Amino acid sequence: MTLEFYYDIVSPNAYLGEMVLRRLEAKHGVTFERMPILLGGLMKSVGSQPPFMALKETPMRLKHYLYDIGRFADRRDIAYATNPHFPLLTVGVQRMAIAAKELDCEADFIAAFYQAMWAQGLKIDEPQVLADVMNQAGLPAEALIAKSKEPTVKKSLLERTQAAQEKGVFGAPTTFVGKEMFFGKDTLDQVELELKVQGVI
Repeated sequence: MTLEFYYDIVSPNAYLGEMVLRRLEAKHGVTFERMPILLGGLMKSVGSQPPFMALKETPMRLKHYLYDIGRFADRRDIAYATNPHFPLLTVGVQRMAIAAKELDCEADFIAAFYQAMWAQGLKIDEPQVLADVMNQAGLPAEALIAKSKEPTVKKSLLERTQAAQEKGVFGAPTTFVGKEMFFGKDTLDQVELELKVQGVI
């Protein structure tokens, strides 16, 4: 049974989805594989735009969209704050996420950078900030940075993003339960139901 969660640290919806998914995993004893992708590249390929950009011509919709994100977080007791540096280039962070998979520190890496991006509002595309976040989280910063610069890791991020697109992924977060795809943070209740339908829980 394929259980996958596609994400990019740059997405506030992926962050909120991650926090809800963790609770679902703890509740039912299941584990979803985290699938790092380059969201900007993916959306460009499929002819889409981030909500912040797509809604900028409709101020009322954008205002409600931002309010809804905050409400989602508040209702679930999730620490959240709009990042004043958004949007950021997270290609370096996403490469390090792949490196973290290989160095067996993925969960701590994801937690540290989501916290930095969407609770502390840090500019995580700056090298010194990257290093500081990893050091404060007790992550092997030098090893992660070095591995993220390896050609195989750079290629892996591009290939993972392309494979996600071929699978039907067009944004983040996207969750798979078997062949069933669910887009967005608001579909995680449906994900839980699908786990029951397919006999996973």
